[in-house]
Amino acid sequence: MNWQAGLAHEIRNPLAAIRGFLQLMRERPDARYLDILMEEVDRINQLTNELLMLAKPQDNIFEEINIVTILRELLPLMRSQANLQAIVIHEDVPSTLPPVYGVKDQLKQVFINIIKNAMEAQPSGGYVDIIANLDHTHIVISIEDGGIGMSEETIAKLGEPFYTTKERGSGLGMMVTYLIVQNHLGDVQVESTIGKGTRFVVSLPY
Repeated sequence: MNWQAGLAHEIRNPLAAIRGFLQLMRERPDARYLDILMEEVDRINQLTNELLMLAKPQDNIFEEINIVTILRELLPLMRSQANLQAIVIHEDVPSTLPPVYGVKDQLKQVFINIIKNAMEAQPSGGYVDIIANLDHTHIVISIEDGGIGMSEETIAKLGEPFYTTKERGSGLGMMVTYLIVQNHLGDVQVESTIGKGTRFVVSLPY
């Protein structure tokens, strides 16, 4: 399947569900259907946002960005969701990290995507450890979970359009993650063991 066919498939699925439930509500109104409709609309909206991020790289305005600020802005939101899933998020991020040069919203999306994946890999609860430090030229951010892990074949396919291991995933989130990091002259490395967990390591030049 080429990426155009994959895109059509990903959009058509939630649209078909929306149409089906609207037809049901016409015949038998039921407020429970509204939650399902909202989920499908949110799914289309997320897919659209990811496509827009891929489609408009020329609109990027790079500036000095503080990684500490980005993480402290998004972690309260992620922790509220993690608490509902019995997941504890640990953070070890020095406040003295130097700035990087990039697009704030895009870098924020990178960490949201990786942390969300870490939480989804632990349906029965667990942890996410976020650790940042410096090497000679880069800020290195490690995001580790104790989830189900991935095989080497799965790791090798991460970032491919529409490749996903999730029942309702599009694969675009990880593709966007890899492209954003590459556009920031950075790198993403993945280490994983089946049944023991996964660690994403994002390196960004400062």
